[in-house]
Amino acid sequence: MTLRILPFLLFLVSFASAEIQGQTFDDLARRAEAALDASNLPQAIDLFQQALRIKPQWSEGWWSLGTAAYDTDRYDVARDALARCVALKPDVAPAWGLLGLSEFQLNDYGNALRHIEQSLLDTRLDVQMARVLRFHEGMLLAHAGEFDRAMASYALFAHDDHPPAALLPAIGITALREPLLPDQIPPERRELFNAAGETVWAAMSQDEAHGAGAFQRLLSRFPASPEVHVLLDAYLLVAPLRAAGEEFRRELEADASNSSAAAMLACLLLNHDDADGALPYATKAVQLAPKLSLAQYALGRALATTGNLAEGIGHLELAMQLDPTNIENGIALASAYSKAGRTADARAERDRTMDLARRTVPHA
Repeated sequence: MTLRILPFLLFLVSFASAEIQGQTFDDLARRAEAALDASNLPQAIDLFQQALRIKPQWSEGWWSLGTAAYDTDRYDVARDALARCVALKPDVAPAWGLLGLSEFQLNDYGNALRHIEQSLLDTRLDVQMARVLRFHEGMLLAHAGEFDRAMASYALFAHDDHPPAALLPAIGITALREPLLPDQIPPERRELFNAAGETVWAAMSQDEAHGAGAFQRLLSRFPASPEVHVLLDAYLLVAPLRAAGEEFRRELEADASNSSAAAMLACLLLNHDDADGALPYATKAVQLAPKLSLAQYALGRALATTGNLAEGIGHLELAMQLDPTNIENGIALASAYSKAGRTADARAERDRTMDLARRTVPHA
């Protein structure tokens, strides 16, 4: 008799337990949502955690727990909750994005980049969230040494009237090609990175003439910075002759003593195969600022190209002394040595420059 009744009693106990558990989950979920709606995030987090222990397949609960934890800076809780959410529903793009942002806050940069990029694959993302993710993608790519891809991420902000304050040093890091995050910039170099960011943002967001003016002003502020010279070299290789040249000429008309404008105009003309046109501007730049390496470089190239090879080498050697880490200086000097028949000097300078490139240019 007892043995026949036992299975029935076990069934009743199991049924009652399931019903009580269901009632408990429903109650906890309802209270958690109410706490979330009331912005009582600590209480919401606690209630969601209790509910999810009962029903761990509740993907919406993991999402709500993750967002509440992220908003209260509990990034470890947010990361774990959002990881559970995407495991249950891998097509929820915002969850991938918030997971990546949580990992960014926890210094897990590799996973952060991977999950942010996973989120950005979905073109239906909210515009504001996409902007936040693109900004973090840019920072993470620069930190990983992927500077060209990082700059492409920042292109989203090119037409903003007023860029976010945090964007400028981030763009500066990318422009100066240093694998840092903005909060890793040494205090004594923050002004340089901010200025580089302002310059590149101006070039991205405004017309070509304004961009040329921004680069000229950057050189005026930091004439001895090797990083600025590398950035200027890259800009001058792609700068349009007409717009940039007109802007540099306007700068010189407004201030005849503007050595940086004269040097940049000379380099621009050299890069467009006009050494004769570059020579007077390079000469003027050296007269105004003999210790400006860009001016010595421009005059050295102009002289070497127009036939005064010995004097050109002298100016290129001086440019190298002023800025020994500049790869363009080394390339020009090696070429001039070769033209002069100084084969051993050309080989030594070429080897030195190639070694410098391997040590300073990512993935070179």
